Amino acid sequence: MSSLSTPPASPAATIPLRWDDGVWRVGTTNLTLEAVVQLYEAGLDADEIAREFDGLKLATAYQVIGYYLGHRDELADYLTARRTHVTLRRERGKTATVEMRTRLQGRA
Repeated sequence: MSSLSTPPASPAATIPLRWDDGVWRVGTTNLTLEAVVQLYEAGLDADEIAREFDGLKLATAYQVIGYYLGHRDELADYLTARRTHVTLRRERGKTATVEMRTRLQGRA
């Protein structure tokens, strides 16, 4: 989890982002801001991003991308921390999978 207690670069009330336990989420979904940003930075446009996620409206995708583009500097530390968090979770998951496989093979 992020150690931030207050959200960085709070969006205007019209931007469909909500601060949820240290994570920016899009609208009422569990989709994170960094997931949208990652796809945008990978070259997808708002229409393609909206099609990637059930429940994500095209207008919302545009608003979130626009917010990100207008607040890159304020969001830089947040996005870096979230990417680090996700990478660490993936690494822990891989380690746990290897350990589980080893234990199961030992039982066979």
